[in-house]
Amino acid sequence: MDKETFFKQATSIEDFCKKYIEYFRNLKREPQVDRYYFIDSPVFARECTALGFEMDCGDSFIRKYGEEAFCSEEAFARIVNIITDVKVLGDGIFSQWRYYNHWAESSQALYDAVGWFKLAFKRLYELAI
Repeated sequence: MDKETFFKQATSIEDFCKKYIEYFRNLKREPQVDRYYFIDSPVFARECTALGFEMDCGDSFIRKYGEEAFCSEEAFARIVNIITDVKVLGDGIFSQWRYYNHWAESSQALYDAVGWFKLAFKRLYELAI
């Protein structure tokens, strides 16, 4: 995906998911590039807000699906198929992103979370179509 296409704001949940599914499928493992496109770019937060998602520190997701599923890819994988609430999943994705945008100490942390994000965007897409 070229830079111009990537930074064009998604206007539907389906387009949003397709964009980030492709992003995670094509990670280059170049920390500065990967971090810039997903973590440091202001586009992601604008897209989430425009789609009605809220950064709530994971509270709504944790209340509904548990802290372990929010913090662990393995636990998330066990429950991902029972998720039916688009808003709560979107809020969870936005909150996870915010952690990496604001708190994570290194770009390596993003690579540790790739599986969680892949599962989340795939499920969000399934729910949105």
